Amino acid sequence: MKIIIPALLSLFVSTCIFGQKIKTITYQTWTNNAWQNSTLTANSYDGNGYLVSVDEQAWNTGSNAWDNSGQVSYTNNANGSINYYVSQIWNGSAWGNNQNVVYTYNGLGKTATITYQSWVNNAWQNGLLSTSSYDGNGYLVTVDYQSWSVVNNAWINGSHLTYTNNVDGSVNYYVSQAWSSNSWVNTQKVIYTYNGSGKTATMTTQEWVNNAWQNALLSTYSYDGNGYLVSVNEQDWSTVNSAWETGSQIIYTNNPNGSIDNYVSQSWTNNVWVNNQK
Repeated sequence: MKIIIPALLSLFVSTCIFGQKIKTITYQTWTNNAWQNSTLTANSYDGNGYLVSVDEQAWNTGSNAWDNSGQVSYTNNANGSINYYVSQIWNGSAWGNNQNVVYTYNGLGKTATITYQSWVNNAWQNGLLSTSSYDGNGYLVTVDYQSWSVVNNAWINGSHLTYTNNVDGSVNYYVSQAWSSNSWVNTQKVIYTYNGSGKTATMTTQEWVNNAWQNALLSTYSYDGNGYLVSVNEQDWSTVNSAWETGSQIIYTNNPNGSIDNYVSQSWTNNVWVNNQK
């Protein structure tokens, strides 16, 4: 079973859905047969509509109020792309640095590198570097991840993703590999299919087991007549039964313009759907 949980550092990805700027996102968990507040994120934009900050607060069940949790401050380039962002954590009385993430771009404006740094001993220290490459059409073909060695003061290979794309640039599948004993070893393969409108229909995740690809997770996407996403169903592969078994689902309720009003995630437990997160 796979449950999707929001992450503060990736919120910028979801701040603009169907061209809409998200102001707030409230996450709730199903507790004692009722929805209970969990996390609140609030986004701020500059005069150009570029994201400049994300503030996160956690629900305090004792005081029935929102408490500061984390924040991300963005510095953008003139075209609105991210130059870098800094995340900070609330320690109870003040904000403390947590992570600094720096972007570079190629001549086509596509992400070339992302450098992740952590706040260590009052200074930024390298942590992770991702490097993306593209083909002549500008389609993503590889992403390499390297971790920083404080001992060697150098980047060390970590993982490698290779993309095979369809003619229109959509992803057919990608393979992830890990660096082990000075060579790349298969770890995961993700295969995509699309509906007649070019929207993702299924995503099949496979894992490298005993020198062969073995099914692991199947995600199936459904849309309404307007092409808006209305559900995602996830099934886990049973190696015992050699079949897909129900795992979890997400049900979306959308606004008339297609932006998300709310979604509910549920897990399949004892042959019924049980609320998990809203």
